[in-house]
Amino acid sequence: MRCNIAVVLIVLLAGAFAIPFVCSDISDSSGDDPRYRIEGHIAAPSGMGKTALGGVEVTIFESVGNNQSSGMTDSNGHFSVGVNSNVNLRISFTKEGYTIIACDNTTPIDGSTMFNLDLSKAEFSLVSSTYTITGPINSMNCAIMSQTIGSVSGKVSYSNNIVKEATIILTSNEGLRLSTTSNSDGSYRIDCPTGEYRLKVVCKGFQDYEYDEDITITAGYTANKDVLLTRTPPNLILFGMDYVHILMLIGIAIGMTMAFLVYVKSRRMANDDEVTIVDDEPYYEE
Repeated sequence: MRCNIAVVLIVLLAGAFAIPFVCSDISDSSGDDPRYRIEGHIAAPSGMGKTALGGVEVTIFESVGNNQSSGMTDSNGHFSVGVNSNVNLRISFTKEGYTIIACDNTTPIDGSTMFNLDLSKAEFSLVSSTYTITGPINSMNCAIMSQTIGSVSGKVSYSNNIVKEATIILTSNEGLRLSTTSNSDGSYRIDCPTGEYRLKVVCKGFQDYEYDEDITITAGYTANKDVLLTRTPPNLILFGMDYVHILMLIGIAIGMTMAFLVYVKSRRMANDDEVTIVDDEPYYEE
């Protein structure tokens, strides 16, 4: 009997000790502070090396509760995202014009831009509860994102006539500016990173053209945008000058001619007003 009582007491004591840990675990997972942090570095190829890539949105999806957390890489390419679970995670990397091509501790998901995230081999810090899934920028195992390339092409024309040497300008929402000129057959093509762009065409003798909508450039595809220009009103051109400058020169010439005629007239009037004195006394020789 005493043995049974002792067993019951042990079970009750074990339960009493377990309750605080369970409650603490529940409160940690539902509080504002995440239980873990996941960090790493992202770089982009540059010449023979690589450079830190800022402005990348890193999003981690948790299967439990369908929660998601995100963070942005800083100017050093570093990111840190807080999560409440360390299993059954998915991760995505988003930056306009870039695609993730390598990241340790992840495996791609078919038909998706997300990756499965496996923390079992990631470096873990007990002090900060932080998983580091990539190496630093100068290491061999930092995450790599490269520019994804698409293109835009078309023909520049007016009234069924081709326009060559027109300047085609693409400007992205992030300020990237790319340009080219139309060929002898009016065609053009610009390869560019994926994203949203504004299209403008400039050519002497034609009104400037601006496409009324943003153009979406996707990886591996070519957006076709033909351009129809409108001629500007013709100007009289003589000796490389338009009619405005010609009229100015004519006005100057007329002004100078009138000034010369006034000067000549004034000189003649001055001569007419001169008095001639004649000596009427006879001259005798001795």
